[in-house]
Amino acid sequence: MKVLYETGYAVTKDVEVVINSANGLLFADSTGAGAIRDASEDLSETERFDFDQLFSKAPPELQNFFEKKREKHGWYYHHENLSCLKLLAHNNYETHEIGTAIFDPLWTLQKTKKVIHAITLTYNPKTEERIVGTPEQIISAITQAIEIALDFGKKTIALPVPCARPAYGLGPEKSFEIVKKALAGFADEDLTITLCFDNEHTAEFLKTLA
Repeated sequence: MKVLYETGYAVTKDVEVVINSANGLLFADSTGAGAIRDASEDLSETERFDFDQLFSKAPPELQNFFEKKREKHGWYYHHENLSCLKLLAHNNYETHEIGTAIFDPLWTLQKTKKVIHAITLTYNPKTEERIVGTPEQIISAITQAIEIALDFGKKTIALPVPCARPAYGLGPEKSFEIVKKALAGFADEDLTITLCFDNEHTAEFLKTLA
């Protein structure tokens, strides 16, 4: 396995698979997840109808939480919003478990680039509380995501240093160590991993590794 350290979002890298550090509701929020959302196509009229139909069936607290997020960040409806909503609906609108990974079959930025969501945190839509995974859960999520990529026969993967903002309670150094532990399990695989330092905290931390 070869590991490259780069700044920038995982979705911008020339790789076969993008691993997204996702929340359990699969709302494409900010940083890397937001970059995936913004890079995807706008919804067609038919797709927007599909989105509205699925969204109307979600619990009211989940609808309110999403709308607050959308209004705060000024999101427009992109294909990634619909894709993630379909995955959430398939899970009966229940939060995906931290420590798991989910392949996103509908994401359409590039047909040759796959997106896998590694669930590293979640939100309680009633209280809006953020719940960050334990190191063991984050390692599990990354491990499962890489295993899905290997099942597809893919060899080039980009992923971020997850949950690394100090407000998340981990910070870049601890997050980086967690990722290294996850990658250690694939040391003998024929893989090229691009580890992305995609925010101001991780980018500054990367300078200390030079």
